[in-house]
Amino acid sequence: MANELKHGSVGTELTQAEWEGIGTHVVANQAVGDIIYASTTSQLRRLAKGTDTHVLILASGIPAWSATTGVTTVGALNGGSITSGFGTIDTGSSAITTTGLISGGSLDVDDVVVNGATIGHTDDTDLMTVADGVLTVSGAVDIQGGYSNGGGAPYDGVVDAGGGGNWTTAQAGDDALDAGDYTMLIKGGAYSTLTVSTDDARIVVEPGATFSGAVVLSGNDVTLVLGAGCAMSGLITLSGNNCSLICENGVDTVGVLLSGDFGYLNGGGWESLMDGGSGVNGINITGDDCIVENVAAKNTSPGPGTHSATRVAGARAVMRTVKVLQADIAGIETTSGGTDLLIDGCFLLDSDNEGMYIAGPRVRIIGCHVLSAGGDAIALKSAADNSLVIGCVVQDQTGDSVEIDTNSENCVVVGNRLDGAVDDNSGTSTVASNDETAF
Repeated sequence: MANELKHGSVGTELTQAEWEGIGTHVVANQAVGDIIYASTTSQLRRLAKGTDTHVLILASGIPAWSATTGVTTVGALNGGSITSGFGTIDTGSSAITTTGLISGGSLDVDDVVVNGATIGHTDDTDLMTVADGVLTVSGAVDIQGGYSNGGGAPYDGVVDAGGGGNWTTAQAGDDALDAGDYTMLIKGGAYSTLTVSTDDARIVVEPGATFSGAVVLSGNDVTLVLGAGCAMSGLITLSGNNCSLICENGVDTVGVLLSGDFGYLNGGGWESLMDGGSGVNGINITGDDCIVENVAAKNTSPGPGTHSATRVAGARAVMRTVKVLQADIAGIETTSGGTDLLIDGCFLLDSDNEGMYIAGPRVRIIGCHVLSAGGDAIALKSAADNSLVIGCVVQDQTGDSVEIDTNSENCVVVGNRLDGAVDDNSGTSTVASNDETAF
């Protein structure tokens, strides 16, 4: 047999020393590194040493060397450390749990990559950069969850100017915000332009924010809420349908254009001023079925052709408790398209020409106060048929208190307190019960 354990040859007789000597028990062909194992219940044999890094395994119950380098089944590792020479750790679908710090050069989990100060996607590894107190996002932000501002109303996303920075998503150099079916909070700060082009959005701007360029609500069903002290250096345009501009008292804008249908403007009080600049009406309504209330307007910088403080060219508009501070032309001007209007409880002060210039039919003027007009206080011009002036106070005008044009038929002027006469050139209108005593 090969590799069996046996006595070494010492002749025909053994001394005690020879019997106990370690050199008389040998394994056939033994070498340094060999090991002995029981090959049977009565036989010990030699297993030649293996190659460096090989491990001892059992094959059919007999020890053998193997080149296997992975450990497939172990008990708990309760001590020691895994160092840089360990290689790859693959736990399959099993979890790795630790309560300590995990540190390393980079981390790649599915498609999320963390490397140094950047967090990103495998296709765009630097979407976010973190620093002390600052998170910089280089890509677009689409937030589906909620944001709570100190436990207040929930917001789906937040835009922060960062002390004068800009918010840019789609238009280079501008702050174009594409908000869809969610509520966005814009923190106080300095911005350039704001564009909301998708539907069903609510944008809340904190008090004191400023916009140096235009603000456009071109999506439908968009609401823009401006906090007190917001200053808008560009025109605000509500071109989408069912759009609303709601202000806290004390907002200052260059002007507002309601060109979409069913637009709504509420200034929150007469401290909110729509101050039309050169070539711009303070308030301009060209869409149908719009409502404007609780706001002040003026225009003192005429552009080409000059402009009125407020202008209505759309049908079925309502102007309620609007205060006109000053106008280079008329305080309130309506065109032939401004039909079926309601002008209710408005206060007009210091118009260079007419206080109200009405050129469309079926306009109801109720409970208004017109003070200091450079021309006629209320002028029902050509095509202002079937219009009504009732319960108004007119004071300190240069022309007539109320003038009814020749072609404005079937108008009614009753129950007013007037500083002058009613000049009825139509011959078909009703003028009655007016107090024309001078103030």
